[in-house]
Amino acid sequence: MPRWTPTEDDAVRAACAANARDYDPARIRRLADVLGRSYAAVKQRIHNLDLHVRGEHEPDPAPAPPPELLEERLLRRREVMERTSLPHSTLYAMMARGEFPRPVKLGKQAVAWPASHVQKWIAEQVARAETNR
Repeated sequence: MPRWTPTEDDAVRAACAANARDYDPARIRRLADVLGRSYAAVKQRIHNLDLHVRGEHEPDPAPAPPPELLEERLLRRREVMERTSLPHSTLYAMMARGEFPRPVKLGKQAVAWPASHVQKWIAEQVARAETNR
């Protein structure tokens, strides 16, 4: 479908009231016929023009995550156990004592740990072991 011209936009503005929900469907159909556009296209254009006129543009997209999170992975329990060499009972006991990072909830019964949190915990353990030598 060709782009909307300023003349068509003016016709849409002139033919319609202030809010797309209050427009008369018959008026929109007549306008669609005159412009050679579909009813849905005219109704959508009315909505878009109202947003533009009122300055209520669509919200900006979510900001990009920080670069360090772009490669972030979530680790399931089995992989956390492999990386830390700890059994699941020890992991959960350490979490209860606040000695190991808590997982994030993925769903009703699924959890995972951000890889960066697990890696940071491993690095802390290595640093602690080196200072105790």
